[in-house]
Amino acid sequence: MDKYLKQKIERKKKYDFLMTHHPSYKAYKNLDVELKSYPFKVRIEPTNYCNMKCKMCPQSSLETNEKGYMDLNLFREIVNKLKGKVEYCGLFLGGEPTIHPKIIEMVRIANAAQLRPYFHTNGLALTEKKSEQLIQAGLDYISFSFDGVNRRKYESIRKGSNYDMVLNNILTFLRIKKDYGLDNPYTVIEVLDYNAPYITKEFKNLFCGLPVNELNLIKTHTWTSGLSKPDNSKYVPCRMLWDMMIIGWDGTVSPCCFDIKRKMKMGNIKGKEILEIWNNKKFITMREKIIKMQYKDLKLCATCQMLFPK
Repeated sequence: MDKYLKQKIERKKKYDFLMTHHPSYKAYKNLDVELKSYPFKVRIEPTNYCNMKCKMCPQSSLETNEKGYMDLNLFREIVNKLKGKVEYCGLFLGGEPTIHPKIIEMVRIANAAQLRPYFHTNGLALTEKKSEQLIQAGLDYISFSFDGVNRRKYESIRKGSNYDMVLNNILTFLRIKKDYGLDNPYTVIEVLDYNAPYITKEFKNLFCGLPVNELNLIKTHTWTSGLSKPDNSKYVPCRMLWDMMIIGWDGTVSPCCFDIKRKMKMGNIKGKEILEIWNNKKFITMREKIIKMQYKDLKLCATCQMLFPK
């Protein structure tokens, strides 16, 4: 069996085991509305600033003055609340995580708390030094959003970027990972099917001999708007309300990772316990509506295709 296929299978088995044995899984299966369990994973936003303007991303049209970088002391406070209770910690949401000046320390802190830190990145700010530091800090997983199998397609989607620079940054990261001989960070390269119906052989060859665990073509998402439910689909209550908490750069808690524009603020984590926020009236009401299929009452969920998986 191919080395990377084996790693993919083993990683999936481990993830599934941790998920199905976490208390949040039973809570979702029971459709409990008031939860005794912590979320399975938490996504923390280092910053909602970004160094690109991409066609498909709502962050590019973010009309808000509420932008900033998470304070490291707030990050430590959050991690201390998660330690021993949450399995995974994503370090990204509405912005580019690698432009946070303390991102290396954030990874190091989350890794020390055994939270398996991971993030998605556009790769533009990923210098050689930063790549090595992230690997040394204990980053568990990294996904590069590299949309477009050639320069023309890539730069037509990712405004403000540079195809050659980003490609070089990714290749440099992969060479450093190879030199260290480590399995982690588990490394994924994602290409949106925006301008690419398939991944070309020429594109795949760019990464030949380098430790890329997965090279995936990803379908675009509605970002909770723009599409009705897919044909031949069945309503499934969104499990995100049971297994993932979203925390913005300033501590604001959201119910969904697609809520980049903060349409639904559920409270603020500063000075609060996780379960205090997780079981407040807003979260309980939202779970009740999702269970009763009253999703149209929720602006964020009204046209989201995730409720109707094929």
